[in-house]
Amino acid sequence: MGGYEYLRLAALILLVLPVVVLPWEGRRPPGILYAAIAFGGIAFAFFRNGIEGAILAAASGTICLILISAVIAALRSGTGRIILTGGQIKLLSSGAIWLGAAGALAMIVLTGTVLFGLGAIYRSDRFARRPDTGAIAAAAILCVGFGQLMILA
Repeated sequence: MGGYEYLRLAALILLVLPVVVLPWEGRRPPGILYAAIAFGGIAFAFFRNGIEGAILAAASGTICLILISAVIAALRSGTGRIILTGGQIKLLSSGAIWLGAAGALAMIVLTGTVLFGLGAIYRSDRFARRPDTGAIAAAAILCVGFGQLMILA
């Protein structure tokens, strides 16, 4: 199982990396990239646990998409600020497909903690700037993925 998990994590890194790098170059990641991340997660879940695994992976991503979208919409209506963009929400949701339900919860908590922590730090700074949320989300996905690999190894 260890070799499979290393390949799964390597594929995840290769798919998530462009989502982080393209905005640094001033380009938007294409929607097909998020779809590739999602379908890759479903494919690996299928190869590991069959159709049940693929269904559970897709459900994790869907629930994550609904939950994050609802929270972000509530925060936006309350504060008037855009906390996450659509691309970042898609990244977190497709990452949830790879990580499963428990991993998705850890990813959301990690992303939210770092995002709001950095937001508080930046707000106290006289040079207000927005945290790189895409990089934070990608780091959370990969950190949880590495953690899962260490538990399985």
